[in-house]
Amino acid sequence: MKADEHDPEKKCPVCGKVSEIQKETRVAGLIITTYTCGHVKAAPVRPRLQPKQLELAIVPEPPSREQEFQDRLLAAVNEVRRRTRHGVAAILQDIQGLGGLQAAKKRLCARGHAPPHQFLYQPSSYFLATKRVGRMELSIEALALEPKWQRLFTPGEIDEAAATLSEHGFAPALKAPTAPETSALVPIERQPSLARIRLTESRGGPDLAPPSAPTGRPSECEVAAKFVSALREGRCPSAHPMVRKHIGECLNCRDLYPDLISAFERFDNEVLLAWHLLLTTFQESMKLEDEQLFRFVPHDDNEEPGYYASDLDLIRAVCAWRAVRIGCQVGRFMSAFAGTFSEGGDLWLKWRKGESQGPIPTSIQAIDRQFFLLGLLARNLLLVCSWPSEDEGVLWVPSDEDLISVPGLVHLDRTRTVIDEWEEVLGQPSGNVR
Repeated sequence: MKADEHDPEKKCPVCGKVSEIQKETRVAGLIITTYTCGHVKAAPVRPRLQPKQLELAIVPEPPSREQEFQDRLLAAVNEVRRRTRHGVAAILQDIQGLGGLQAAKKRLCARGHAPPHQFLYQPSSYFLATKRVGRMELSIEALALEPKWQRLFTPGEIDEAAATLSEHGFAPALKAPTAPETSALVPIERQPSLARIRLTESRGGPDLAPPSAPTGRPSECEVAAKFVSALREGRCPSAHPMVRKHIGECLNCRDLYPDLISAFERFDNEVLLAWHLLLTTFQESMKLEDEQLFRFVPHDDNEEPGYYASDLDLIRAVCAWRAVRIGCQVGRFMSAFAGTFSEGGDLWLKWRKGESQGPIPTSIQAIDRQFFLLGLLARNLLLVCSWPSEDEGVLWVPSDEDLISVPGLVHLDRTRTVIDEWEEVLGQPSGNVR
């Protein structure tokens, strides 16, 4: 028997005899092959996968248990970060640099490496953050005790996690609650429809032009109707200067949409209230005298106050930076509110001088002159330099005193250690700030 007889390409698939391919032609998606023995065979053309098709054909591997733990830890950290900014920066940096599992192990093994003379172990800043906001079930220690992740940790690490939780009075549930998805986090506090100015949105607000407008540009009545529709559907549209102006002039729309008139009145009232609260917080933050700041200095009652002058100067610099950040937020708020009116010029000064009529000018004229000048000072801070925007429009302010949180604008982060903890929340001041 010849060697060629064992080569399937040298045999006719019909008769099985040794035969060569005489001719191949492609017709209508088929390959027609003629052999020297006279037989003919037709077979469908096999498509060649392109590089992109090859990529799609590869089934992605399921995420590893380590990756799943990192996703779980990130969701927990982001949930804690919604309530405080102090104590979460370091863990986020380690997750990015080391990975979630190694970042967790780094904190669990810290207890075993504590100095022998340190009788009371100090947990990580992230653990203290979860305790401060009442969510210790989102700590690394609590996650490590969840049955799903225990194989990722050594028995020693699990013991350390359990000991830390026990020392701080937390008994984990048998089945830990699932942390929320980071992409579905809701705002900390919500406002009623049209009752919140979104400082990050453009002055013009959302696109209100109907796609089927015959002239290409909708009439003001059509814009108002679309705005009312969005409002009634609970979509909370931004206050639109065109709608505000039109609803004040068009008698037909005023009759059709009395709820829109009420919505703008409520919007203006709540904005003025929020502005007053913002100014109060700004005013309190500017108390930078020694007697106001001395409470932050660990001191001996037998020492003269002047002994701590250098410490007070460092603390004053951080507190002054906090006042600047609050003032910028006040200024953004004032500019955003003025942007909901179609009238030009400096509206706040016009309202103060009584150059226009209505409830807003009346309210502005009723406040103390120094208080109003404080608002202008805050607004002028925006002219000093370009300031970074706040995270989701909310300014996080470290505080140990009775400052006021303003929903959707200023959120207090209760802490006391000024130099380290406050700088973590506030960030470093710009180089050109004096």
